[in-house]
Amino acid sequence: MRILKAPFAWMGEVALNLAVLAAYQTMSRLPFGARYRLAMAAATVIYRLWGQGRRRLQRNLCLVSPGLAGDELEAASREVVRTIVRDWAVLFEPDKVDVVDVAR
Repeated sequence: MRILKAPFAWMGEVALNLAVLAAYQTMSRLPFGARYRLAMAAATVIYRLWGQGRRRLQRNLCLVSPGLAGDELEAASREVVRTIVRDWAVLFEPDKVDVVDVAR
């Protein structure tokens, strides 16, 4: 017997897609500095609240650089987050994004 999804289960996916589209439209109109600061604030909140993700990032950094420990590991993980945020802030620039680059 096949289990059917709830009749309106697709609405959550549609809502998520609309939220992403709205975020893109809003972020693409902001200058780079404002986009970077907004994305950095969101990343900092996620980094601080999502303990499992932070620990996973630090474990992966320990695999890449086994000599890191304590404060050095924390600083390296924050630098990785900054790099990711900077890349995402550049990605939201509407004039400089090429569809081929995004697909890669």
